[in-house]
Amino acid sequence: MAGSLGVGLLILGPAAKLDAIGVAAALAAALSMAMGTVLIERWGRIGTPLAVAAWQLALGGLVLLPVALFVEGLPPVLTARNAVGFAYLIVIGTALGYWLWIRGIGVLGADVTFLSLLSPLTATVLGALVLGEWFSPVQSAGAVLILGATVAGMALSRRAKAVVQTTSPARPVKPAGPRVR
Repeated sequence: MAGSLGVGLLILGPAAKLDAIGVAAALAAALSMAMGTVLIERWGRIGTPLAVAAWQLALGGLVLLPVALFVEGLPPVLTARNAVGFAYLIVIGTALGYWLWIRGIGVLGADVTFLSLLSPLTATVLGALVLGEWFSPVQSAGAVLILGATVAGMALSRRAKAVVQTTSPARPVKPAGPRVR
């Protein structure tokens, strides 16, 4: 919760106005991402990370298509410049990003999902460094909350793994004698 509050402080400027539909969409997206991440770990690998990412993105796109058409209407005429921009967003920004995320969850487990809090922080810091954007005191407080939540998440994750390792048997239990039929 502290990390989510930190993200809110980080991205909401003084002139920001909350829109109920936008907040609901953001909460639905966060819930969907969390469920997908946990299910990937729970179900194990049902395919390659690329196949899993492709199916998740295709199904998500199909669910959102009627909503997008209802809210935004038909898209404008597609120009070559727009096509290049869409291709970049689809291949680099989305497909590669999700492939890496799913591959990482397969290796590290779902308990590292708190690292996703660092994404908006990274974007904001890059905006300040590259574009010279201004960091307000409220945004600084949000950044501190995000970093604190990330450190706390790492510590709790390590503690939970240590408890599991100390309460689990060090080696598998084998029968004492020969097997009787």
